[in-house]
Amino acid sequence: MPFYDAQFDFAGTKQIEKDIADLPTVFADAMLETSIEVEQTYLPKLQEYPPPRGDSIFRFKTARSRRKWFAMLANGEVNTDGSHYIRTGGYGRSWGIDLGQDGDVFQLRVGTQDRAAKGGTTIGGQIFKGGQFLPTLVAEYIGGDRQVPGHGDTGWIKFDPILDEISEFMNRRFFEIVSKYLA
Repeated sequence: MPFYDAQFDFAGTKQIEKDIADLPTVFADAMLETSIEVEQTYLPKLQEYPPPRGDSIFRFKTARSRRKWFAMLANGEVNTDGSHYIRTGGYGRSWGIDLGQDGDVFQLRVGTQDRAAKGGTTIGGQIFKGGQFLPTLVAEYIGGDRQVPGHGDTGWIKFDPILDEISEFMNRRFFEIVSKYLA
């Protein structure tokens, strides 16, 4: 009499279930490793200060911004040495990296920190979220798309090329790390 025997081995599916369950840890580890590499490689570029300013006249973008500057100067809101603004180092120190998780979403943010809560001025930068950098406040005038001509003249770099490089690096490096686990 003919006999048919069917067997199903679920051992392979159990390994797949385990691999899927491990993915959040794999992603978290990949994000952490990527953030450390970004911090060590790119953060110093964003925090770099230009050489001391020479005696050239600062070029304002508009007459309104020039009036605002001199009004702030007259009100004692700006520290100077009598001729030039005294750099405090706050802009460079404000650049940072923030690694976070919101539910199932891992976020690696590169930008300037909001110092308003500490009694300082609010300095904006760039926030990396959802695959793109979102511009914020004052940093746009120092090194962003809205850079004031005088800041460019005094050596402040534009940060968008560095942020583009970081974005490309973060995406490439993250998937290089994760692909080891998915192979």
